[in-house]
Amino acid sequence: MYETISELVSRYTKVTRDPVSGKYFGSCPFCHGRTDTFMADDRKGIFFCYACGASGDKKDFLARLEPNKYAMVTCQKNPVLLQIYEDTAYFYYTELIKAEHPGRQYLASRGITLDGIREYGLGFAPDGFSVLYSRLKRRYRHGELMASGLFKLSARGYPYDFFRNRVMFPIMDENGDVIAFGGRVLDDSRPKYLNSPETELFSKRRNLYGFPYMGDIRGQALILCEGYLDYIALHRAGFRDSAAVLGTALTEEHARLIAARYKTNY
Repeated sequence: MYETISELVSRYTKVTRDPVSGKYFGSCPFCHGRTDTFMADDRKGIFFCYACGASGDKKDFLARLEPNKYAMVTCQKNPVLLQIYEDTAYFYYTELIKAEHPGRQYLASRGITLDGIREYGLGFAPDGFSVLYSRLKRRYRHGELMASGLFKLSARGYPYDFFRNRVMFPIMDENGDVIAFGGRVLDDSRPKYLNSPETELFSKRRNLYGFPYMGDIRGQALILCEGYLDYIALHRAGFRDSAAVLGTALTEEHARLIAARYKTNY
């Protein structure tokens, strides 16, 4: 839509490029100050007002100035993919709650009971070539299933399940919809953890496991940890302001997400 953030903001306020820093400065379109407190940085793709603290990327800028139009654009998530993930999460869950399931035994060794399994919607991916695919193909087309990232193609062109023989952790978005999974093996085989590949619903650079999108904020900061089980341990110990990264270092997108939720400047 716009090549740079300076081109976008120039439609709403006059900005001038500083030849030394390369950044653009002008009056803030949000607090309408008389001095040039507003900055747009094309290199990082962000804006910031030193007076009112407004900050973010192009998406955040549009959300502030055109909330109704922006909401119609961003809420159009692929309903078929969302339903595939919902059905998958339920299938994994029903597998795990079977009596004497080895996945339940493993989680019990980590202090997670059946109540914990229910609270976090945990599940188990069976150890079969295409157990999940065979179940879902009755309801969805092949192309839809492949677009979900839950399946791969073998050398002979046969679809197979991406997650197999793993305890499954559903990853949710700001609406509480499952958009991805993380899976952990029951032994010491590698890779120990496996995350869903990037899809139109999910990016590990932008999402955090257990992030409190809608829950009550208890403190002024967020406790970040490295893994799913670390997060669950913190959460069950009462540290509700916590989340886990998904196999990456902390990214700028994560920082903006946290800053927006906790109303801090970034």
